[in-house]
Amino acid sequence: MKEPKIITLSNGLKVIFLDKKEAFSVSVCAIVRAGSKYENRDEVGAAHFFEHMLFEGTEKFPNSKKLAWSLEKIGGKSSAWTDKDYVEYSVRVPKDHLERCLEYLSQILFHPMLTDKSVEKEKNIIFEEFYRKTDNSEVEAWEIFMEKTFGKENYLGRSILGTLKDVKSLNLEKLSGFFSRYYKASNVTLVVIGKFQEKMMLEKVKRYFENEPEGKPAESNKSIISMSENKVFISKSKDIQSKIALAFITGVTISSEDLWVLKIIRNILGIGVGSRIMQELVYGRGIAYSTGVWNWNFEETGLFCVSAGVSASNVQEAIYSILGEFKKIKKGLISEEELTHAINGELAEEYYLRENIESLALSYGIQFVLQNKIHTIKDIEKKLRAITREKIIEAAHKYFTGDQLRCVIKGNMQGIPILDFA
Repeated sequence: MKEPKIITLSNGLKVIFLDKKEAFSVSVCAIVRAGSKYENRDEVGAAHFFEHMLFEGTEKFPNSKKLAWSLEKIGGKSSAWTDKDYVEYSVRVPKDHLERCLEYLSQILFHPMLTDKSVEKEKNIIFEEFYRKTDNSEVEAWEIFMEKTFGKENYLGRSILGTLKDVKSLNLEKLSGFFSRYYKASNVTLVVIGKFQEKMMLEKVKRYFENEPEGKPAESNKSIISMSENKVFISKSKDIQSKIALAFITGVTISSEDLWVLKIIRNILGIGVGSRIMQELVYGRGIAYSTGVWNWNFEETGLFCVSAGVSASNVQEAIYSILGEFKKIKKGLISEEELTHAINGELAEEYYLRENIESLALSYGIQFVLQNKIHTIKDIEKKLRAITREKIIEAAHKYFTGDQLRCVIKGNMQGIPILDFA
């Protein structure tokens, strides 16, 4: 299987590319080191706000409609996302329109139109996003979880959106300052995957990106990761269903080798209908409609998360059941068949990923920006096949302890549930 190539332009911008001759399109993803952890305290919310602002118009396409139509009229589509560690901008176009794709991204990343009027208009749009988030109980539960666990002053504990007060305080001067610090070539990694001629593609990339200013490498506002001593938090609401947000603060970063073992534990516990927590809560006890299990990893720390929605009267039973499955993992109650099933499932996901050029471009970009490397499929298979029952038990004892456990219940809960876990 072909692996991507990497070059660095003269201004420091990194380009990762993979020619897939069987594709009918090209996907280009730009990863910028400009996530919420790079914000100063007086500009909280700027990373997400600025992601919105880039679609208001550029020097060549001076309003949102002209900018959007420059891409959409040839069948292209775009998306963007702000995370703690980075912001990503993705564009996909039919294979004959790579140049339009590169022009579009170079315009929004380096030549946006920023005006006081557009800033004030965007505030109203982000207020609506706030209200949508508040209406989503599961999302809100995890926002509360992070705030209660890490604290409001830590970037991990703050919402990426900031607060309504934070957004109201943002202005053109603050946003322009954020842009001038981080939207520079040295902080951008461009991933190009699809059908193209390599030499021609590189010529076009250089034409649209090599003349942009290099800037200084991004420096984040890193902070000491500390956790609240309280383990259970109740957030009262009138929701009929109570949302459980439960996690072990593992400290396993996106670059840690132990993440591969935790991925296999995640598969055993929560991926697929046959997974343990799904079977236990949904098909066994019949107290939940759906459940979720995932690793949430950053450059500085990581969490092993479980979510579920249950009636208030079933919260304690659900927590007891969830923690019971972690106890079984720590005791080594894992069959060889279950382990093989989990490893095969993870490896299959890696193969599926390589069939979707949009997802693959994003994956390559995040890996390179946060880990300074891209895992080959051979390397991944070797790591996964090396995972044994003994390694799972060792990781479970290391990362799943009562000291590392935190839980938020959002709903009409009476009393505080017991977290019985050693």
